[in-house]
Amino acid sequence: GSSRCFATHNGRVKHFNVRRGFGFVTDTEGQDYFVHATKIKSALPYNSRSLCIGELVEFDTLEDARQPGTFMAINVTGPDGADVKGFVPRAEKKEE
Repeated sequence: GSSRCFATHNGRVKHFNVRRGFGFVTDTEGQDYFVHATKIKSALPYNSRSLCIGELVEFDTLEDARQPGTFMAINVTGPDGADVKGFVPRAEKKEE
């Protein structure tokens, strides 16, 4: 079992627009959820938070008050509550 008891969904990042600060994650059932940078759990400031396409994530869902019947991803983390990898521009990647 996972040490984290509040993540209700597992999935992958489908798309994330770093400049605009939002994207979509797809859960294991194939359902897409809107995700905003402010819903990514991270110590980084909101404008620096991002998700990397294809990375594994865990998240909860919340009904979108503006669009009843649609749900968005919240409390987005990496597997087991780890930090998300996020988008790293090639030029900024640290040398191994």
